[in-house]
Amino acid sequence: MWNIQGVVPPVAVGEAGHSTNRSPYLVNIIQFVKDFALSAQRIDILIGFLEYRQALYSAGITTGFQWINGSFVENVEVLAGRAPNDIDVVTFSNLCNTVPNFEDWVSQNLPLFSAPQAKTQYRVDCYWVDMDAEFNADSIERCTYWYSMWSHQKETNLWKGFFQMTLSPEDDKRAAEYLTSLNTESNHA
Repeated sequence: MWNIQGVVPPVAVGEAGHSTNRSPYLVNIIQFVKDFALSAQRIDILIGFLEYRQALYSAGITTGFQWINGSFVENVEVLAGRAPNDIDVVTFSNLCNTVPNFEDWVSQNLPLFSAPQAKTQYRVDCYWVDMDAEFNADSIERCTYWYSMWSHQKETNLWKGFFQMTLSPEDDKRAAEYLTSLNTESNHA
């Protein structure tokens, strides 16, 4: 998971620098939860993340994928001597053509689009890329912005990797069951 610098490597270990086996690494939510449910604080963030994804599904967003990053996917406990505060998420989905009145729909679902509200409610620092937008210079700029932002550690500019996962209500249920089993085990310990 983490390299010696405490980050996800930008290119898979043992691969050449030009290899296509690189970030963003495809992972399903179940494996992601199993890999990162390392402490009570991380489990709380994962529970919030799954609640955020459930809110997406309830709002009609069931297709697309997310890029996952931030201190949550770093060994921040060792690197900075603290637990992560939240999880950073960019959701790529078809938005504009999904709902009849897009502006009203966004207003009704603001906690899914407002990073401050999502942080408070779900512990998710959320951002969006609408895949219904025309493929043009602006859409390319948005994607390259996130890729370049997330390919480097904020404090050190160290190259690092991040994850990509598909939206999947079925897999999310199994991931939530796994977290519940961890909480049940820790309550009986």
